Amino acid sequence: LASLFATGGTAWLMTRIGGVRAPLGLRDARGFALGSAIGLALAVFGTGALAVMAQLSPALAARIANYSENLIALLQPDNTAMIPAVLVVVVVIPGICEEWLFRGVIRDMLMAWSRALRVFAVGLLFALIHVEPVVLLPLFYIGCVLTLLAERTSGWAIPAVAHFTLNADNGIATPRVLGDTMPSLWVGALCVCLGAGAAAALVGRFAFP
Repeated sequence: LASLFATGGTAWLMTRIGGVRAPLGLRDARGFALGSAIGLALAVFGTGALAVMAQLSPALAARIANYSENLIALLQPDNTAMIPAVLVVVVVIPGICEEWLFRGVIRDMLMAWSRALRVFAVGLLFALIHVEPVVLLPLFYIGCVLTLLAERTSGWAIPAVAHFTLNADNGIATPRVLGDTMPSLWVGALCVCLGAGAAAALVGRFAFP
């Protein structure tokens, strides 16, 4: 929670005091639907990437299994009262705070840079702030896709929708997929390819302004 409030607080300060615009950009039904589909594709990619790394690293496999068990226990029927709070913390707050800061504030501050360098820089910062070296590359790809989506939609509203969908899957579905039965290396690799390709193709449905 501290990191979420830090990202949201930084974004607020930069927009209110620093004069950064951080526009919301495109907001329509088609855009939100495609944003949700992109988030789902990124979730497939991320789940596959975790499966691949877990198969390659026993230490990481133990960390993923522990994470999965904790979330599954929290979302069991006897803890149903906690589900709304968990969804807010896991899905809503990160989607708003992180997108506002990275695809809104930081991206707007780098508008003098070339588009390619801007996408690379924001994607890398997004990966680094999660302080998870073992998943740096998947997070970097996800960050670049969300930044490119912001470039094509002129703001962070639709990337936030994609982020909501991604986080919802990571908080509810992914722990069960990676829990008792870890997907094989080849199934994980297939998910990586399909998820990454689908996300890139869906982002391409938006034209650059």
